[in-house]
Amino acid sequence: MKELISPSFIILSSIYGIISGYLAYRRKKNPYFWFLIGFFFGLIGIAFFLIPQKKDNRKSAQRRQVMILQGPIDKMWFYLDSSMQQVGPISYNALLSAFKEGKITKNSYTWHENLSEWKKLEDFMIFPKGTN
Repeated sequence: MKELISPSFIILSSIYGIISGYLAYRRKKNPYFWFLIGFFFGLIGIAFFLIPQKKDNRKSAQRRQVMILQGPIDKMWFYLDSSMQQVGPISYNALLSAFKEGKITKNSYTWHENLSEWKKLEDFMIFPKGTN
């Protein structure tokens, strides 16, 4: 009498299930559910993970940190760029824009006329409570 389900079919289905479960785990989905999908539906279960994910811009906007730059708004600022060349004078808002655009980092040195020496930008950064 011929077997209804062969051992090679069970092994292959288990491999598909394991791959689907692993991919689900990597995407923070339920790996047990996706193991069963891969086990019973084979490559179709794996194909769901080959479809590009849509990014939810609302979630990434909520995760952004709110940063306040503590320092004189009415003074002109200077900073040292990545090649240690002095840039400025620029306004407080221009300094914020340079940071947001990635021209400077929190480790970039900054100065304004109330300072006796150059300080890193992170020395002026404040992250209000209640923000991520």
